[in-house]
Amino acid sequence: MLVRVIRSEIGLLKMHQDEILVQSVSHVVVTPTDRQSGSPTGRRIHGALKVTCEVTSALPLLYNALCQGEVLNEVVLDWYRISLSGTQERFFSTELTNARLSKVQVLLPDSREAKAKHFNQFVNLFFTYRKIEWAHHAAGTYGVDDWRTPLEA
Repeated sequence: MLVRVIRSEIGLLKMHQDEILVQSVSHVVVTPTDRQSGSPTGRRIHGALKVTCEVTSALPLLYNALCQGEVLNEVVLDWYRISLSGTQERFFSTELTNARLSKVQVLLPDSREAKAKHFNQFVNLFFTYRKIEWAHHAAGTYGVDDWRTPLEA
């Protein structure tokens, strides 16, 4: 998976052609529900979208974006897989609109430990956002949630 930051409001983080290879993604969206009936009891809650990647030259720029509260107009996560024909295909994407970095966490294992000897340095990036879009390109399905658009009952 690759992350692209397309546009930035104040221009500190412009990586249109440069992409960051993501090692893992974690994201939770929940709707509070009544335990007995299963009926919704509140509005949906989006947790921060967490991506883990190796430390790259983009890390200082990411720290700048975090520390200055930079609004990232568009953050795109493209998911790739090997197709039946043996070529790489983008089959899924997640797009964040008006995103912000809410946390940057560097992971550097203790190199004195034998089990950590071959580990690279990683960083966890936590993004919050106003709008999220999911697209499964292979199936042609699409989903979206925007905090500015109230959900109908």
